[in-house]
Amino acid sequence: MRAALMGLLLVLGSQQSSLLSVSTARDDPRPQDAAARSIDKAKERSTQPASDAERQALDQFKHDVEQYASLSRKLAGARGPSKSSDAKALEAGRKALAEAIRTERSTASQGEIFRPEVQPFFRHLIGSDLKGQDGRAARKAVREGNPAHEPDSPPVPLRVNADYTQGAALSTVPPSLLLTLPQLPKPLEYRFVGGSLILLDTAAAIIVDFLPAATGGLEK
Repeated sequence: MRAALMGLLLVLGSQQSSLLSVSTARDDPRPQDAAARSIDKAKERSTQPASDAERQALDQFKHDVEQYASLSRKLAGARGPSKSSDAKALEAGRKALAEAIRTERSTASQGEIFRPEVQPFFRHLIGSDLKGQDGRAARKAVREGNPAHEPDSPPVPLRVNADYTQGAALSTVPPSLLLTLPQLPKPLEYRFVGGSLILLDTAAAIIVDFLPAATGGLEK
């Protein structure tokens, strides 16, 4: 009888301890990981309605990138798919595509896609994602692989229609930032060169346009 009573007391004590642990875990106000907080904030920003002026500027940006992407795909399609896996042949095909695009966009200059009306919106989104303690992980991601921050990387010229230097480092774009920036059609991607955001044609490996001073600094 005594042994049974002791066993019952041990079970009750164990259950009470488990309930206390669950309650403590629920009440624990530990902060989320900084990267997770940054992504949560990005989701909030991406759903916030823009002003009429911002909406018009974004609509124009989307139209411009789609127009460019259509041109790039059309010129690539005119050449037909590459039938060779040889590196030299593939590079020759890329160069031919890049030259065809440059011919079609011979008068293109900075700001043709990143128009002045949309530039403040992009800088605001990028600055919001990179600033403060929550933006440390994002700032680190932008620096990693950034040709301006990699000592062994050859430089990349910030010029519309310029080749993205072969062998140069290629930056990443933080997931939290990709959630807020307008989506791009293939073959376009966002990349960073120093503090500038570029539009990179990944098929032709050329810089389509760029936004100077997009990051507002990449201090640690």
